[in-house]
Amino acid sequence: MKNRLRDPLDAAIERGRTGLDARMQALAGKLAYADTAYALPPVTYAVTGIAVRDADGAREAYRQSGNNLLVACECLMAGEGGVASPPCTGFIPPDAVIRGLGYTLVDGSVTGLGLLVGRPESPPDAAAAVCREMQEKSLLTFLAGGGRGGALRAGVRLGLDYRLVPLGPESAPGASTSPTSSPGSR
Repeated sequence: MKNRLRDPLDAAIERGRTGLDARMQALAGKLAYADTAYALPPVTYAVTGIAVRDADGAREAYRQSGNNLLVACECLMAGEGGVASPPCTGFIPPDAVIRGLGYTLVDGSVTGLGLLVGRPESPPDAAAAVCREMQEKSLLTFLAGGGRGGALRAGVRLGLDYRLVPLGPESAPGASTSPTSSPGSR
């Protein structure tokens, strides 16, 4: 029984890995987020020590990280310019906005950072409850994946002013939040 459940999961993971590898190979040109002066991407730099500025650097960082999923996702997002369709932000430019968020951490009006990835299975309003709890705790929370939909349906307001920042509809660029669907299938 355990192997029958594991086989589809392993297959989905392999499809995801293959898809990310292909997308990393397809990256081209310079990588940058608009209106920032940061080396790209920050987690990739922390993991590898490589300041990524172009597709070749992204591929090298991905290889040196052991094909790390977070490194791939950051590089792919940078390759797309960090842009997402409203109401999502993708990335938070310009630098002045990012620096302003830093001040809120220093003055205590934001007590910390949170990241919600994916979509809760049940109950349907779980995402909204978690978002409201994060707001009550004065956390600046980033949403990646399907959770923002449930929050919006429950009337939770999203955006920097509400300290709930929807980065994008997927938990990773081109990847599904469901372990049984192939990358980019949603």
